[in-house]
Amino acid sequence: MNYSIKTVVPEIENSALNQTWEQMLEEVKSYLRAWAIDADFADKLNLAFGSNFDAGEATSLAQDWADGDFSNLPEIEIRNGSEINGAKGAFAKINNTIYLAQEFLMQNIGNSEEVVDVLLEEIGHFIDSRVNSFDAPGDEGAIFSAIVQGLQLDAQMLQALKAEDDTVVLVLDGRIVELEQQNFTGKFTDAIAQVDRLLTTIQNGINSRVF
Repeated sequence: MNYSIKTVVPEIENSALNQTWEQMLEEVKSYLRAWAIDADFADKLNLAFGSNFDAGEATSLAQDWADGDFSNLPEIEIRNGSEINGAKGAFAKINNTIYLAQEFLMQNIGNSEEVVDVLLEEIGHFIDSRVNSFDAPGDEGAIFSAIVQGLQLDAQMLQALKAEDDTVVLVLDGRIVELEQQNFTGKFTDAIAQVDRLLTTIQNGINSRVF
């Protein structure tokens, strides 16, 4: 996988992180390849990026990933979280770069699932920048991340994500940059599990009632 990782913060060099980094990227590749060859590929594109996307560009990206070629993915830079507005990750269209927060990575050395969630979201922002002339409404990256992981978004959660503003403008390396950042607190899997637990509690309460 042709990722060029620029380490901005020297102390990010960590043997445990280095050992798990390739595993994380392999998981990302696996999700992207499966999405690219999915029979419902077009429908899932519509859900995440709207109906006016460039089908030719989307097909080109998907074909490369289906063939195992990921060289078109953005460069990743590791930064202090404060530099990217406290987000876990972000994507900048102006320089085609994904940023990941140092603190977030160090906290999740043994939790590749969390990092993969964020990487897929930022790749979703990258895809949007390639297939749409204008940023798709809402947090298309978060929607994409959920879709490629096979998670079901109910109407309420989808509506909330479609209404979310995930952009921020800040100064990075002396340059004004607009970022699309990871805003979702927690993972989709956590949110779905919480809903499942709530429904189970309600159902148990109903079942225990004496009529």
